[in-house]
Amino acid sequence: MRLVILILAIFSCFSAKAFGRTEIVSSFTIIHYWVGKIAPQINRKSLIESGGELHGYHLNPRDSKALAEANVIIAINPVLEPWLDDWAKANPKKA
Repeated sequence: MRLVILILAIFSCFSAKAFGRTEIVSSFTIIHYWVGKIAPQINRKSLIESGGELHGYHLNPRDSKALAEANVIIAINPVLEPWLDDWAKANPKKA
């Protein structure tokens, strides 16, 4: 619930046009869905597609590129998404 409130607070501060070509990458589909409901006009990508499994996911080159190009990365929990922490450590200027 706190995450939803945080996301709402962030997006309520900006108009749709202020974002321009903002790219938001979410770790999995639930977050992708929330972002779509809050700001449907923003370009967004879910790393783990619908029907995919969060547990045991391994970051692939395509997803690593999406993270590098993202303006905002939204995840839930480092315990559930340890690969995201690994990516951030390997890409300190982008994280």
